[in-house]
Amino acid sequence: MSTDEALKLMDSGILFKLLGYPEKWDELLRMNGLAFETALHVRMNNVTLPEEGREAARLQELFGQYRTAIRNAMGSGVPLTVQRNTYFRQPFSSVNGKGMVLCGVDMTLRY
Repeated sequence: MSTDEALKLMDSGILFKLLGYPEKWDELLRMNGLAFETALHVRMNNVTLPEEGREAARLQELFGQYRTAIRNAMGSGVPLTVQRNTYFRQPFSSVNGKGMVLCGVDMTLRY
């Protein structure tokens, strides 16, 4: 699985939480978080060009911000109405051909 796929699955898993299935969200977040970290580890150990190393390091930094944003926005102490309003507010989460914004963190790499 690629880092992009793992991120998309983590983000779509938030919908389970918003629909009242927090256990499924926890499972998707955990599984795909591990898949992301594995794919990033492979990426960081397969650097052949200087910009690839910078890109991988930036992606690792952004992933940390993404995880923090998820905890802050979707934590158990945050009311469900606030979670829904936060998630569906643009550009909280959007994926398109130009980039990816997840939990308010712009995951688009510009190298």
